[in-house]
Amino acid sequence: MNLDDGVEAELRAEVRDGILYLDYAVRNESPHAVQLAGRLPRGALHSSLDGVTLLVRRPLGEPPRQLQPGARYEETLELPLPVPPRHPIAPQPEGPPHEVAQVALALDYCLGGDDRIKTVGPAEAVITTTISAP
Repeated sequence: MNLDDGVEAELRAEVRDGILYLDYAVRNESPHAVQLAGRLPRGALHSSLDGVTLLVRRPLGEPPRQLQPGARYEETLELPLPVPPRHPIAPQPEGPPHEVAQVALALDYCLGGDDRIKTVGPAEAVITTTISAP
């Protein structure tokens, strides 16, 4: 998926042994360095439902990783199932476990001094969550 600014990303999802694995890759095709990723504290990923799609947000960590033009970065995120609602300001209500069939990943990154968030996916997987369905 081209994110309209020279930053390309792809997402794969797999559920195995009660864990949702999100494998994503970012390639910087822009002429500028991109800041993304970085170390996150446990529980720092945000999770919410957008219709029938689980949306996971990957905020910038400390220190952010510099991705030079032409470089590629890959990471695997792990979320134990069921995925609960998690948002620093306004988490969605929690309810009984249910399944959704898609997941998308919102990546925080910085390009040319501008903070950006782009959504990658969706990818298909059978995911159990306790986020109340809208």
